[in-house]
Amino acid sequence: MILNYAIQGTPLDAPGEARPLNDQHIENYWEILQRSGGGRNVAFVNLLLTSCFVIGNSHLEAERFLDSVFSTKSIWAKGFTIYLFPHSFDNKHWILIWVHKTDRTLNICSSGGYNYQDSEEFFRLIRRFCDACKRAWDIDLDLKQLDLREYEEDGYSCGTYLLLRLRQLYTEGKVRKMSTRWTAQILRSHMIEEFKQGRYIHMET
Repeated sequence: MILNYAIQGTPLDAPGEARPLNDQHIENYWEILQRSGGGRNVAFVNLLLTSCFVIGNSHLEAERFLDSVFSTKSIWAKGFTIYLFPHSFDNKHWILIWVHKTDRTLNICSSGGYNYQDSEEFFRLIRRFCDACKRAWDIDLDLKQLDLREYEEDGYSCGTYLLLRLRQLYTEGKVRKMSTRWTAQILRSHMIEEFKQGRYIHMET
């Protein structure tokens, strides 16, 4: 979960100064991805809104929020086929949830390292997303869990791999395995350079 870089522009390499990946890092990275020129059919849902309305609020308020996201009448949602919802379980483990409207799937991608599947929060998430898409589009979603735990060897790089999945879905419309040379450390260094320069930098994968 450590990105080890401050958005303000100063690398944090000194002992004890590493910072956990937070909502602002992810939203800043999304802004960087948007400068790549891809992802016109991909929607990124604000993390604070997702946490407040989908997880931490009443069922009725969660319904209202998701209905506004998926509604075919919503100007905000018009033309999107992929809806991205980054989520942190218990502030300990980042996963990426995305709904693919055309494929009719609810996808959950984790780099491993945290057993979230048995939590009440997980089942509440699944139920609320599936119910919302049924109301908005009258379709039943198939659940797909993509467990890429072989990537996370250090126990704290889930945030780095979350950014990688955002990157892949935005630029390619899918997630896939990287070549083995792209370790967590190398990925993190590449992303830190993107933060420093404030721009998308191509990866030879």
